[in-house]
Amino acid sequence: MTIPAGFCGTVTVKAAAEDPEGIYAPAEAEAVITVNRITNKITTSAASYTKTASTSAQSFTLGTKVKGTGKVTYKSSSSSVKVSSSGKVTIAKNYVGKATITISVAQKGIYNAASKKVTVTVKPAKTVISQVTNSAANKVTVKWKKPAGVGGYQIQYSVKSDFSTAGKLTITSGSTLSRVISSLVKNKKYYIRIRAYKKVSGTNYYGAWSAVKSVTIKKGKTIYFEGTPKISRLDVVDGDVDAFRVNYKAVTGADGYQIYYQVEQNSKLSAWKLAGKTTGNSLEVKVKHGKNIFYYFRMRAYKKRADGTVIYSRYSAETDGTALYYNPDFATFMLSDAKSSTNFVLIRITNNGKFNLRVYSSRAKLLDHDYDSYDRDLQLIDSDLNAISYVDIPAGEAVLVSFMVKSGGPTWYDKKTDIRYRFRYDGGMYYAYSSAYYGTNYYAE
Repeated sequence: MTIPAGFCGTVTVKAAAEDPEGIYAPAEAEAVITVNRITNKITTSAASYTKTASTSAQSFTLGTKVKGTGKVTYKSSSSSVKVSSSGKVTIAKNYVGKATITISVAQKGIYNAASKKVTVTVKPAKTVISQVTNSAANKVTVKWKKPAGVGGYQIQYSVKSDFSTAGKLTITSGSTLSRVISSLVKNKKYYIRIRAYKKVSGTNYYGAWSAVKSVTIKKGKTIYFEGTPKISRLDVVDGDVDAFRVNYKAVTGADGYQIYYQVEQNSKLSAWKLAGKTTGNSLEVKVKHGKNIFYYFRMRAYKKRADGTVIYSRYSAETDGTALYYNPDFATFMLSDAKSSTNFVLIRITNNGKFNLRVYSSRAKLLDHDYDSYDRDLQLIDSDLNAISYVDIPAGEAVLVSFMVKSGGPTWYDKKTDIRYRFRYDGGMYYAYSSAYYGTNYYAE
């Protein structure tokens, strides 16, 4: 069987056979043959087209190709984007938006009908900046030329040339050809660019960015972040680290804070130094401890702006000079509540602090609250009853401290009698008063 060229459709073929010798019975067979049309394919020079608006009409061809000789027709979704029967597209002047062109080819011969959609997007033309000047204090004036197809503009300005972070201004009128950018930081170099846009059926179409212009702000004054933080208190940090915790009241809108300190030692005052940055409500600042080292603190808030600059608040009031030293932490135990006629007093002192505690012999005294005649000057002694000037009690240890009556003969004491002695702890000198009844109290010398 032969199928003729160009045939499309279905045919039924029947066949019959007989055996002339009569050995086999007659037989018949039937076959259905379907010949389908070939799927047509439409190609264009591009899957979609992006153009720039122009002040005059502009044209281009789709470069349509199809198989076979079926009739090709075109239809556009926009009256501003027209297509001729030959596939030539004409875009109206100043048009911005998106049009869909439907290409259809009719069935003919062995080829089926087919269709294809392509989009044509037209964006505003590129804007040209004509002038950028530092026109007034902390201000820049930008001027530009009006491009085709504009409905408004978007300006970006930044201290970073790649605009990775940038301030943005939107101008909703296409007829506006200048704009003032305010609140720029003095002595900073700014990069500026602009592009046109037009809103069509709820969608913004943006043109290409202009060439970048730059300007340094020479006119102006320091711009401050509004809102000055306040240091509320200084705390000594617990633990092994010698440090203050600077606590402060935060201000609304700040991105973080800088805390500075100044050191006064031997009547000499250092320059202000940055202690650190923080975003919380406090900062731990490591310092040297000692009664003769004074620290002053101040702080300021900062705000990161979209244009890449950081502005700071004014400094807070300075704190008073504060020295970091630790109060004594010790416990005492009188080995006897009372003695009648004795030359010795023994006290066990346990140093619970983090520094050495030194007990001095000078000015040590037994004080009887009822009878002054029993008051006695005391002398520190060692285990061999030798006079000594002081006894050291290391941190975390307990030492038996022995006093001997220095002059005046034996005395007596009861549980309310005070033993007064001087001691040094972390650079500070103190008087301690210890008794079996009242315990121990101490006072700075």
